[in-house]
Amino acid sequence: MNGDTAMGPGAVNVDFSAWYLMLSYKTGAHRLSARIDDFKTIDRDASQVIDNNDGNGSAFAATYRYTIDKNWQLGAEYSYTDSFQANRAQFAGLATELDQSQVMGVMQYRF
Repeated sequence: MNGDTAMGPGAVNVDFSAWYLMLSYKTGAHRLSARIDDFKTIDRDASQVIDNNDGNGSAFAATYRYTIDKNWQLGAEYSYTDSFQANRAQFAGLATELDQSQVMGVMQYRF
């Protein structure tokens, strides 16, 4: 996906691009899925000095789901994101580059 977005008269003007690839395999009550993402923003407005919206990053997620019956599923997911966002530096000296990991357990009821 490619595009541009704006907010306010000349306040924010950003080009963006993003893509992902997902693979999933199901056998019986088990499902394994993996996804990779890539994203980028390019600031095109005049306020870059005080509010730079440049950024980019990539992510990976791996998921396992087990279907108990038509209503219940159990699962686990791991996700990792590596990103750069220039305007993080505006907020109390946060690092512009950030790596994040998350492990999550899921119990889902569908009706």
